[in-house]
Amino acid sequence: MTETTSCQAESRKDRKHVMLNPGNASNVYETSDETMKTKQTILGALLAALVSTASAENTTVSAIISNCGGSTNSLPCRFTFALNAAPGGQVVNAMVILPVRCSGAGLQPCLKLMLENPDGTRQFLADDTLNPNEATAHFFVTSFLRGHAGATNFPFYVEPVPGPCATVHTVAGRPAILEIQSAQTPPWKLDDILAPVWKSHHLVNETVLPVSRDGGRPEGRLMFTPVGKVVVRNYALDKTYQEGADYVVDGNRIRLPAGSSIPFMTWQQLYPDSADAPPKTMRSWNGGYVAFTEGSFWNDRQIAVTYDHEEDWNGPIPSTAPGQLPQTKAKLRAGLPFKVALLGDSISAGASASKDRPPHVPGWGELAMDGLRRHYQSAITFVNPSLGGTVSAWGKKVAPFFIAPEKPDLCLIAFGMNDGGGVPVNQYLANTKAIIDSVGQENPAAEFILVASWPPNENWRKLARMDGYLAGLKSLESKHIAVADVWSVASYILKAKRYCDVSGNHVNHPNDFMVRIYAQVTDALLDADKF
Repeated sequence: MTETTSCQAESRKDRKHVMLNPGNASNVYETSDETMKTKQTILGALLAALVSTASAENTTVSAIISNCGGSTNSLPCRFTFALNAAPGGQVVNAMVILPVRCSGAGLQPCLKLMLENPDGTRQFLADDTLNPNEATAHFFVTSFLRGHAGATNFPFYVEPVPGPCATVHTVAGRPAILEIQSAQTPPWKLDDILAPVWKSHHLVNETVLPVSRDGGRPEGRLMFTPVGKVVVRNYALDKTYQEGADYVVDGNRIRLPAGSSIPFMTWQQLYPDSADAPPKTMRSWNGGYVAFTEGSFWNDRQIAVTYDHEEDWNGPIPSTAPGQLPQTKAKLRAGLPFKVALLGDSISAGASASKDRPPHVPGWGELAMDGLRRHYQSAITFVNPSLGGTVSAWGKKVAPFFIAPEKPDLCLIAFGMNDGGGVPVNQYLANTKAIIDSVGQENPAAEFILVASWPPNENWRKLARMDGYLAGLKSLESKHIAVADVWSVASYILKAKRYCDVSGNHVNHPNDFMVRIYAQVTDALLDADKF
């Protein structure tokens, strides 16, 4: 049995490395004590890539790491990836993986990945905040690779963010890895998945997990009643199910007939009586247990349904922030360079978004930035040192080092899921105010979006305390501070759907569909929800 009150990040070994060496991932990522003690013998400037293998869908490149931190192999470091050929099709996911180890005491270290330009300048690309026991840093560079189609040479530089943090070292004998997934025809379109659910009558890839209760036929619930053609695919969007043989549409229900190839779960499997029930369990606040696990378990059992409907949205309409965030909106409309910083827990770090596995939907922060890039001409820099398992008090502690020195034009603050396990409203607000003050001291012109998290599974944890956070955040609103009310929109959706339909771990992480809701609500505040 596993019990926790934290919104924890998934196992990075299981979550992010499966594509690199499917036959034996430990050959690439496990490090013996002997290897850890081997001295780094290759020093100097940019070094060529060692290996490059490509296929129509996947490209994996490794590169020797050149340390700049002396004999201890401490950061900064640099490495160059040289591809034999540019990836074909459109890049759907790209990730740089850097083997590391941490030493010493201090805050969790945050690392920056930079592109080294020919003129000697460096361009920020991505960041990653590490727990001390993590053996790899991960930098998602999908947007960068998409913007550099045809390029084959990528000189990178990694440095730690200054601050009272643990020291980060590279691992002797272990290369850096660039992993790219591409597709001739991407499985989804940005306009489709960012079309606001409260506006659109064409719903794309609404997720459902069919459930059998009391021995009945499995069924799943849609938000609306479909009109016309319905398309049902698996979560990865690479398999289409057949109406009649695999499913029957009955009002707003998807029912599975006998012999259906669509997976399902029973109510007893979702809420078992035993702590040892598979896959894992969390203890429920009202007795019994809640099925729980990270990874692809829930996605493998969820389906994606696309359909048209004629019903009106009767739930809360997210704010468009009239009269708020004037400086942010003015800069975006003028197409000026724009920097956004996001600080939050594992939901903001992208936990349970598919990212490096099909259908390759990024975390909500990056998805919201893609929406802004689609709508505005500004060159947008996105800084995101969010970390799983954290609360607003951690945000208060690291903001002076990870966020404030960046002097962002817009700062997104997105804590609450883990705070909801026991942090009183007044303390949660005090921590949030401290983050705002810290950023404001470095950039008085900064504006803020405070994100009200979606709720946890009510069968796992009471909503008390957390259900007061939204009103508290709204009390902080001003001309330069707006609230992204994901809580209310998600709560309305959960009146029509089960938690297992839209969660990536069944207790507190959103799946791709709910990740889209986060991005849609955030973009609405910035007038980027128009199509």
